[in-house]
Amino acid sequence: MASGEFEIAQARTIAQLESLAADDRLVDAIVPAANMLPGFPSVCVDELAAAQIRNGRDFPASPFRSQPASRHVKAVTRQGELVAIGEAVLPNLYHPVVVL
Repeated sequence: MASGEFEIAQARTIAQLESLAADDRLVDAIVPAANMLPGFPSVCVDELAAAQIRNGRDFPASPFRSQPASRHVKAVTRQGELVAIGEAVLPNLYHPVVVL
């Protein structure tokens, strides 16, 4: 059973959440932001590019990586942190429309 990309196995009861919170492990119940929107391709960015994206700078997607053309991409660091959702402004160039 699922709702979109979320499966019932990921659900937690209130009691489970309370137990995790008591153990200071509530973060274990949170789906990482980079795992959201699985239909959006990901572009790996380094820390310098991530800082520039956070300041509103456009970012490239490598034309050499095989990925389907997409109106939106996720900019993700090597550590798996979602930096932004970018919208295509030119082929292989994205403007950050949602910045985290």
